[in-house]
Amino acid sequence: MTTLHYEASTHRIRLEGVCRNDDGLALRDALEAFGPMAGGHLIVDLTAVTDIDPAVAAEVVQAVRSASHDGKQLTLLRKDGTAVDEALSAAESAFDLP
Repeated sequence: MTTLHYEASTHRIRLEGVCRNDDGLALRDALEAFGPMAGGHLIVDLTAVTDIDPAVAAEVVQAVRSASHDGKQLTLLRKDGTAVDEALSAAESAFDLP
């Protein structure tokens, strides 16, 4: 189960632990709730996430792309070379397929 915290001073949503499919709804709700408070730039910090389901990784990538299309910026923080990074990279590649 993922723990989710919003840090208002930095406009950052920090996730910790394992991110499973049922955590995707909580993340979507957090993005919808805190995105407007961030003034156009929200940080999603995944550096403390130890594992993420591919479906949740795809939702995160979709949220980044949707924010960009809406003229907002959603920045992902993640550790290079981890299982989370690999899942996010795979989701990004899947979105880039024709």
